[in-house]
Amino acid sequence: MARYLYKYAKRGAWAGIIVKLVLAAGFGAAGLAGHSTGLLAAAADSLGDVLTSIVVLVGLTVAAALPDRQHPYGHGKAEPVAGKAVAIVLIIMGLTALWKSLAALIENEGHASPEAFTIVVAACGALVHEALYRYENSIGKKVRSISLQAVAWNHRTDALGSVVALVGVAGARLDPGWAFMDHAAGVVISLMILYVGMKLFRQASLELMDTRLPEDQMADIRSIIENVDEVIGVDMIRARKSGLVIFLDVHIEVDKKLSVEEGHNIASLVRKTVRSEMPEVADVLVHVEPYYERKNHERP
Repeated sequence: MARYLYKYAKRGAWAGIIVKLVLAAGFGAAGLAGHSTGLLAAAADSLGDVLTSIVVLVGLTVAAALPDRQHPYGHGKAEPVAGKAVAIVLIIMGLTALWKSLAALIENEGHASPEAFTIVVAACGALVHEALYRYENSIGKKVRSISLQAVAWNHRTDALGSVVALVGVAGARLDPGWAFMDHAAGVVISLMILYVGMKLFRQASLELMDTRLPEDQMADIRSIIENVDEVIGVDMIRARKSGLVIFLDVHIEVDKKLSVEEGHNIASLVRKTVRSEMPEVADVLVHVEPYYERKNHERP
């Protein structure tokens, strides 16, 4: 099941690559025909996004590789590394856009009006970018992929950029004095891109440092283990995320009168049950401990 998670995530990355290639071709053709430098820039940006999606795809492919002698826990860390790289790209984009928007707002630069049909193309591009964001982000959240969520937000920034450009052009057509609205909106969107980029960078960094799983996941894991037959208690749970999968170390408490073989069978059942109910769990290391009454909260 863990390999299915990677397959599902890679499907989202491939969708981004294919759609971005189509958009690059469409923007390029419309830009040349309509004499729109904005659409030509959008075409170049889409090609750049294809490279970003390829980075994520490579990261997911490497992360999905089976464990080997040098990497006994697998290659899952390649996924947050790719996510961190995309987050850095978002931060750079946000800083660049913020600088340009502030400069344009101070200088009160206007917009040149392109051919009318190019505005329609830009509007369609914004809708496609938003749809692509929603698709990839939904997959990213479902499989808890930092890299896929990062590249999804990259698509949303393109959608927002297209909307801002449309607002500026529309404002300039209605009244040249309204052109500043576009630059003001650009500042707000740039700050939002920076926020998202830094948030994703932090999440990827925490994952690389084996930060504790969210409390709801930890509670689910504990509940599953406690409901296994003959498990009296759960003394400890340690969990770490590696790519799209989770590795667990758990200490369970059983009747101290059980044999070693019986304790081993219970541990095997715990491992099997957790992996069955939580497909994202790649492996569970179970340590069996004898249960003692905790009247004095002490053990012999």
